[in-house]
Amino acid sequence: MTQMWQFNRNALCRQRSAKTIDWLMREMKLEGAFASGLAASTDEEEGKYYVWTEAEIDAALQGTFSARFKQVYSVKREGEFNGKTILRRFSDIGRPPRPMKP
Repeated sequence: MTQMWQFNRNALCRQRSAKTIDWLMREMKLEGAFASGLAASTDEEEGKYYVWTEAEIDAALQGTFSARFKQVYSVKREGEFNGKTILRRFSDIGRPPRPMKP
């Protein structure tokens, strides 16, 4: 997200980057180090807040580029974990390369 802000200088990207850093410092910093992850089980359900169905993604992104989002994050109707998808990006989203420094 920080790289995206550096590329397009969009105020929303800057805000989201700052909120993400705030969250990292608040939730993931433990005694001078950082935790490597959070437990995925919540309310007796494994991955409750970390997995999505295709329908949930379509509803959340209604009126936007949900098809492109699903392509970038490899979302499939059948899912990969109990019929749901763990959002992971394995490919570039197609932004132009950053200029090389001399």
